[in-house]
Amino acid sequence: MQDSTLRQVIVDPQFWIDRYKTEIENGETEINSDSAKLLFNEYDIDPMANVQGVHEASAMIAQLLLETKLRDLPKGSHVLLSAGGGASGKTYAIDNVLKPEPGFKADLIYDSVMKTADGNERIIQKIINAGHSPQVVAVFTPIEVASQQNIIRTIKHRRLVPLQVLAKGHYGFQQAFANSTYDFCVANGVEVRILENDGKTKPVEIEFEKFKELIYNEIEAVKQLADKYGNEEYENNPDNRDYDTRIPAAYQGQSLAQNDTRRKGEIRGEQRRDSRSDGQRNRESEQGTQQLNTPQTSDESASESLDYGTLENPNTGNLAKAFAQRFNAGHAFAGIVEARKFAANLLGEKIETGSVITKKIDEAIEVGVVLVARKIVELGRAFKNSPNEIYASLVSLYERQPNLSSRTSTSVSEQAYSTPAPLAFVASELAGINENTTVYEPSAGNGMLLIKANPQKTSANELNPDRANNLHTVMSGVGVTNEDASRAAFAQNVDVVIANPPFGTVKDADEVTKTFQINDRYSTNELDHAIVFKSLEAMKDEGSAVLIVGGIQGTDDVRSDKYNKGAKRKFYYSLYNEYNVVDHFTIDGKMYSRQGAAYPVDVIVIRGRGQSNLELPAASVPRTIENYEDLGKVLNGKYATDLLDSKADGNLYNAGQSDISTPDGSKSTVQLPDGQTNVSDAAGGQNTGDGQQSGKPDRSGRGTSRANGRRKSRVSSPGSEGRSKFDSEQSDVLDAPDLNRTDDETGKQPGSGDDLQGNGLDVVDRSDDGERSDGKGVTTTT
Repeated sequence: MQDSTLRQVIVDPQFWIDRYKTEIENGETEINSDSAKLLFNEYDIDPMANVQGVHEASAMIAQLLLETKLRDLPKGSHVLLSAGGGASGKTYAIDNVLKPEPGFKADLIYDSVMKTADGNERIIQKIINAGHSPQVVAVFTPIEVASQQNIIRTIKHRRLVPLQVLAKGHYGFQQAFANSTYDFCVANGVEVRILENDGKTKPVEIEFEKFKELIYNEIEAVKQLADKYGNEEYENNPDNRDYDTRIPAAYQGQSLAQNDTRRKGEIRGEQRRDSRSDGQRNRESEQGTQQLNTPQTSDESASESLDYGTLENPNTGNLAKAFAQRFNAGHAFAGIVEARKFAANLLGEKIETGSVITKKIDEAIEVGVVLVARKIVELGRAFKNSPNEIYASLVSLYERQPNLSSRTSTSVSEQAYSTPAPLAFVASELAGINENTTVYEPSAGNGMLLIKANPQKTSANELNPDRANNLHTVMSGVGVTNEDASRAAFAQNVDVVIANPPFGTVKDADEVTKTFQINDRYSTNELDHAIVFKSLEAMKDEGSAVLIVGGIQGTDDVRSDKYNKGAKRKFYYSLYNEYNVVDHFTIDGKMYSRQGAAYPVDVIVIRGRGQSNLELPAASVPRTIENYEDLGKVLNGKYATDLLDSKADGNLYNAGQSDISTPDGSKSTVQLPDGQTNVSDAAGGQNTGDGQQSGKPDRSGRGTSRANGRRKSRVSSPGSEGRSKFDSEQSDVLDAPDLNRTDDETGKQPGSGDDLQGNGLDVVDRSDDGERSDGKGVTTTT
């Protein structure tokens, strides 16, 4: 139900905005996600059983309404935010205390719990940034009173807040205001009024210092009081017992079988009128049958009754959903220790430092991040946000996750570092992924690179069985294979290939370094290189790909040298000759730090088959992006091939030079090959020098220059002494290297992580200069 109701909103958000405004009392001026629940048939039939099923959808409607109202209201409008836990009597306080006051003015009222300091500050700042004047009314109600009112209003409004959600809402709101939100408001000139509601008399205004004396400082005490007084209200009130015997179970957060609890003659909830046409009803019904592939991340009532497993056998999927809720609410973990304590509370057991469970907790955190990242993308589509706006939210998410540094023998052997969410989104944008795109990911990990992909059109391969199972949690309906991606492509004729494969060399059962035969001219010992070429076999001729592979540390001269040696030289020579690489840049390793890695990666963008117009990276070292602000600029930029100058004068090194502005403002020079007069020459084949395209890339042993049949590049030919200087007088011709020569050189690269265990394969972890990372010159197996 969660999927179908949320899909209804995502398919046509304006339809639901209009319905809320016309069908909910005061829908033009008051926004309340609880009121939005009344728009759904499922909720009307049985609110207690189906509240979880409509929670995400109603929250999205409230967010959509707030966004549109902030945009449409005249500048300087007054926006009132109400804050307080469930059943606090916020609406009652506004109607009976604030509204009767002379001079009361609120152009919009937004009802919220406001239980996290970060989230509170963001929404207040959003209102200010929109040019409006925010006001806050915070209602303190003793949990004893709120618990009783929660049960009582179940009969009147058929709406019940589960005990755990009720307690956390009250505690979170009080702590956020006492420790941060009140001071933030004062510092930003935002009026704050605090009302105390004892449930007996009209709420009265109190000072902040009095509020701090009243609040609860232990969450367990709040839960105990909520449990005691809520259950007593049910037992002592015959109306409650007679109304629905399921109330105690619902209050404890248990799942319920659905009953039709509508009173005789009742069609809809008391606060709304159903004005839908028959066509709208049919449309809603049709939309409701579609499956949503968006995570269920923020429904606290849905997760409180989840089974999180034990220390010995934790339920990673449910732990991930709990972490997702925290991230989705704007919470930031100060560090991995705090995050593990959060998990320990869910498991009910202490987690010892260095225990095996720590990596499983890290994995749950990572899956939780992916869940929220997918939701951010889905919401961005619904709100019609720009890619830059979605990217900014993903950067915020990345900054709120703790460093994932725990490593097990399996994760080390897999080199299983997942892609940071902002980079994954940029890669998806560069690949052109949308809801209609068919996608293949050969080493999908937990699905971060697929946050924009439609699961029904996605083929995801992941050899690690745990991560393959996580993919179903993240992307309901995705096609998952559990194969070795270095052997073959497990998809065909797709629009997009996107990959961040694991790196390193592998050994077979006989302790022999494995050689991957890519074709009759090229073999490699490098796992990521093998996966890249096998995966690209699945791409349509006119398809696109974005590949994230190991980069190189050092100065440009050092990097150029290493791009021109061994495995990397062979890899890029073959890749650039066979595929139309349109951009190639490096991501600084520190941008991977929260994923447990700190090594640079290269991002390669491909548009179809055919030889690239770009020079090989040894000749034109890829620009380096050093921070997420600069990475965001890639969304607004051009590919390197788009910047090639068409004014060639026949000289490889002087003709057609075009300055590319890198994110830091420096210049990077690309060369226009001899004879090329139009960037479109790169699209389908090679220019022969007379303005004609051959239509197919050269498959001889030697790359073909568009001018003279030999592809020139400023790198040394095999066997030459050193690297040639970058000038026309000392340029060398790059002959085709011996592509079948084995070479152990590799760069250390974060990858999504195929599990090599179970195949009798061990990974040899090496540093970027070809030396084994243990410094002993012997194979390191894990």
